[in-house]
Amino acid sequence: MILFVCRYSEIMASARYRAYKWAERLASKGARTALLYSRRNAYQEASVLEKAYFIMRLVSRSRLADTIVFQKYLPPHFIWPLLKGKWVVLDYDDRIYGDADLSDSRSRFRCALAQADRIIVSVAALQDEAVNADPSIAPKLVRIPTLIDWQAFREPSRLTKDTSRFTIGWVGSSSGLAYLSEIERPLSRLFAEYPDRLRFVVVADVPYTPRERAFPVDNVLWSLPLERDYFGLLDVLLMPLDNSARAQAKAGFKAIQALAAGVPVVISDTGFNQELVRQGENGFLARTPDDFYTAIRDLLESDELRRQMRERAADSVARFDFGHWESAYFSEVLGPGCETSSETRPLQ
Repeated sequence: MILFVCRYSEIMASARYRAYKWAERLASKGARTALLYSRRNAYQEASVLEKAYFIMRLVSRSRLADTIVFQKYLPPHFIWPLLKGKWVVLDYDDRIYGDADLSDSRSRFRCALAQADRIIVSVAALQDEAVNADPSIAPKLVRIPTLIDWQAFREPSRLTKDTSRFTIGWVGSSSGLAYLSEIERPLSRLFAEYPDRLRFVVVADVPYTPRERAFPVDNVLWSLPLERDYFGLLDVLLMPLDNSARAQAKAGFKAIQALAAGVPVVISDTGFNQELVRQGENGFLARTPDDFYTAIRDLLESDELRRQMRERAADSVARFDFGHWESAYFSEVLGPGCETSSETRPLQ
């Protein structure tokens, strides 16, 4: 059995796309899979009793598993001796540690790096930090992006788009709303210049309000069943980031989703974003707030530019489809002896 142990439930994108979706694909090949999660979402505080109950379930299920994938979950130190003889994979797509955890060889993070048989990360920044913390783990580190069902994003949106205005938008969880402060000034300028032509949509789990209420915002409450449909509301997706280590480790996932849905992006010129955008072809990389202003204005003013970018957007991220990575992922998760092609080795 392959046991996925997640920090969060499928309500969070990291667990949904890096554990639940992979468990489904493994099960479709005949593998026995199971899933556990410690917390429903990033904002839930588990009680002592809830934590104890989760550990009991983890220990019980682990006994039945051949492979255990820890997705963003760092096991307590006393768990590792109980996993002897198991194939253990640590998977994370975000900076689930602080600087102190990197430098402290006794931290739960460093212990997980040392004990895991494979470590799967999403971007080069996470790979580099892990190897710098412990060079001995380099041979077991693998980079696999956060992936999508590319074809599913080609389906028409079930939401009605406002075609009377040029709609820019941001999609994500409330933990990322702070990054919008990076572009409030250029957005204010754009709304002042195009008051009747521009619309700003924010899709999140809580409403967003600009600090000085300088421009209108249409807040849309995020819901899992409509995850793909939200991108159909937009003419362009915005993804501002700062230059922090946390931002450098971002996997650009909302940009991948937007592009797959045929929506051009304007995103900060940092980290993994640079691997996603072909400047001027499927979107724009912005180094400064003024770059955001210029890119949005150019897209607003040119129907032809928008058309060309929409045509190129989806194909530019076809490489992030689950199917392209299935064999590589299966071989890492199933451990030694697994064939590189899932078609030539039935899963037991």
